[in-house]
Amino acid sequence: MILKKSLTLFILAALLTTVTLPVYGQLIPLKEIENVEMVLYGQPGTGSVLARIKRIELDLFGSAGKGTLPERSNQILKYALPTEDSPSLQLLINCLEWSLLNSISRGAAVDRVAELEEMIYGASKNGALLNRINELLEMTVPGGKLPVAEVEMPEGLVIEAKLLDEIDSAVLTEGQFFRFEVTDDIELEECMVIPTGTRGLINVDKVKEAGGFGKDAELTLSLSDFKAIDGTMLSIEFFSGDDDSHSREIAVGAGFLGALLVSNPVGLVAGYFYKGKDVVIEEGTPLSIEITNGLTVYGLKTN
Repeated sequence: MILKKSLTLFILAALLTTVTLPVYGQLIPLKEIENVEMVLYGQPGTGSVLARIKRIELDLFGSAGKGTLPERSNQILKYALPTEDSPSLQLLINCLEWSLLNSISRGAAVDRVAELEEMIYGASKNGALLNRINELLEMTVPGGKLPVAEVEMPEGLVIEAKLLDEIDSAVLTEGQFFRFEVTDDIELEECMVIPTGTRGLINVDKVKEAGGFGKDAELTLSLSDFKAIDGTMLSIEFFSGDDDSHSREIAVGAGFLGALLVSNPVGLVAGYFYKGKDVVIEEGTPLSIEITNGLTVYGLKTN
């Protein structure tokens, strides 16, 4: 019994001295892989990690990779997401669309490339996505290379936009979202960083319905899902021009209707059935939004 216990302790000690925990660079970057899936397919993948990585490799490169899953994942990230050394797949597609259509769509990359091919060639192609994008670049851009450069996106930059959907508190639920669209190009250092037509989302965080006694509806809204031309996610908030009146969330009310006469029972009953105003923000309403995190992005040179 003593011998068995000693042998067990010896094996454990040997394992502890020979097995080391992986450092961050050796881990499978699942969150980043999910981000790549969102870019390529518009939604996170399902199934095993191996199957998801293999699917991305086949679509991006035309063949499955070799090596450990962390190594294969990092190879994917090198080409699909922006890094310090190279622009992202999203930037290439965005710039292609902008140069050809003067607008940028928000669909899955595999669909957007197919649509560009149909426009240029008359039909979509098969094969590695990176090769297909390079062929589109060679066909549409002089020299086959996009003129891009790194640009500093300053904190506090104000962007003009408009609401694309009507917001009506009478039919809202918390968690609902609406679209907004940039109305003026943002160029920095002679580079396009946020083109007209770039879209983001307005989230409904809280809703208080209009009620009796003239109680107006109230909404609390916030902004999200807003990206620069290279696919970098930007932190934004509402901006109204006053130092103390912009925030990530903004409460919107319909305004008070005035005091009700409730000094007698008749007035009290009348007040109870007198409904306040709903909040209605019309489609096309101008918005000003502010960048809250200064950072470096890739932009498309305009000169």
